Amino acid sequence: MNKMNKILFFAVALLSNLSFSQTLDSDNFNDYTIGNLGTQGFWSNDGGTAEQAKVAEINIAAYGKSLTLPRTTTSNMWLFKNDFLKTPWLNRTSGNNIAEISADFYTGTTTAVTAASSFQLYADGGDNFMIGSILYDHVAKAYSLTYTRNGNSAIVTQPLTTGAADNTWTPITIFYNYTTGDIHIKIGATIYGPFAGTPAKSPTEVDIFSGGGALTSAFDNYVARAIKTATLAVNDIGSVGGVKIKIYPNPATDHINIEADSKVKKIKIVDASGKNINIAVSTDLNKIDVSHLEKGIYLTELQLEDGTMTVQKFIKK
Repeated sequence: MNKMNKILFFAVALLSNLSFSQTLDSDNFNDYTIGNLGTQGFWSNDGGTAEQAKVAEINIAAYGKSLTLPRTTTSNMWLFKNDFLKTPWLNRTSGNNIAEISADFYTGTTTAVTAASSFQLYADGGDNFMIGSILYDHVAKAYSLTYTRNGNSAIVTQPLTTGAADNTWTPITIFYNYTTGDIHIKIGATIYGPFAGTPAKSPTEVDIFSGGGALTSAFDNYVARAIKTATLAVNDIGSVGGVKIKIYPNPATDHINIEADSKVKKIKIVDASGKNINIAVSTDLNKIDVSHLEKGIYLTELQLEDGTMTVQKFIKK
């Protein structure tokens, strides 16, 4: 299956309403005592000191208590629940083969030359195999994915998006398909991927990392789930690199217009079942006649001249 077909399959799955979900582990830290984390909630640490993992109230109205990782040195620290996902994953409902690991991340600030935080998913017991990690560079204010590519034991890095703001909460999610190895990442409202990870790796542990230099960051509302299909809105789907694409009017009656940062090279429309729809497109590929379509939800598959591929939803009324 090529990259575009994988994106399209992922999008159609979102329309199927066949989503099943079971929670494997979760933590919002609200029952914890303010101050040093210690061993509350079965969390352990590797590196760092007790003063560098705290329970605090950053935005009590919206988040209550949160897990903060204030760093004052260049040493690294990992927080983890040792193999906490192993048994729940093995006992998951049949067919729930996508691991969905999410949290709210607070970017904080840094005064260092290098500083990073990350949200990591491991397999095969402890930190023996990294499935994927959302890494935030506090200096560059940029997110990236680090993961073990299929057929390659080395961990590779894929830049995702830049321009994040200090002291900002952002929801982040890792999706790992146990069957195919595909990894999708969600930062805010944008999904990136698929990335060719390694299949058949059983998730066993989530780690939270900070290090490299003085920084402040925090995590909250951590949830690990086993799901059958991704439970996301189709119009959240974005493209690798964060290229801006706009489809309007939406809902549409007669036609839709396409605006993108790069020239559109190829267009295909499919219905909710994945069936290709014949369409009439303007010579500049920026206007599509949809007057003949039945009412419903459709997916517009776009390939841009710069190589970007994405799927966007529109509604025919």
